[in-house]
Amino acid sequence: LKRELGADRLWVNAYANAMPGYIPTAHALSEGGFEVDDSRRSYGLPSRIAPEAEEMIVRAAHEIIASARPSSK
Repeated sequence: LKRELGADRLWVNAYANAMPGYIPTAHALSEGGFEVDDSRRSYGLPSRIAPEAEEMIVRAAHEIIASARPSSK
């Protein structure tokens, strides 16, 4: 996202709202492993993050940045 949207326009905020959860990429979900399959229990999450989560987050970031751009007139 920093490459796509500009590192000067994007601030990645981890561990927000007292929820230190791990959101794996779709690729990481396909590979499995501790962070994907087991760490969620430490955060009180009942199941894996949905594979669509990565795309939803990326889309939302693009929409937020686009809405913050000044309109050209």
